[in-house]
Amino acid sequence: MHMVTLAGFCLIIVLQTACSKAFHTSTGPDGSKITLWATPGGGDSSLEIILSENGRTSKIYGDVSDRSVSPFHVTWTNDSKTVYVLVCNVYGPLTVIGYDRNLRKATTKAEAEAALDASIREKYPVPSKDSAGGPVESPISWLCSPAGSKSFEARRNRG
Repeated sequence: MHMVTLAGFCLIIVLQTACSKAFHTSTGPDGSKITLWATPGGGDSSLEIILSENGRTSKIYGDVSDRSVSPFHVTWTNDSKTVYVLVCNVYGPLTVIGYDRNLRKATTKAEAEAALDASIREKYPVPSKDSAGGPVESPISWLCSPAGSKSFEARRNRG
């Protein structure tokens, strides 16, 4: 009986690994890449953010939680030293990270939010008021709202 249970468990692990899918890759100015991976699994899914540089790959972020993986936004500094990633989540907290490639560590959340806010403003028509007439809290909160999600999908479909 235990053998069947273990075999079933292993099959689930193999299937979850096989079902992992890269849903976005972003290339920095120097050719380094960030790939966002999602693995669905029951009520939870994992999110992994993988950095590929100079022939090496490393996971710079990973978690498992209830999530939807869209919209998302990735931006790099001009020198490719730092990459910032936003993954919106209808079911829970947003993922907001910055990663300094020279220091090999995360930036502060405030630095990541400021860089992402500026980049989102450059790429999207972020309004000054939300649909209820109140002020838009931040470009990040707008992009993760239904209106921002619509704009994200329209931009993504245009290519």
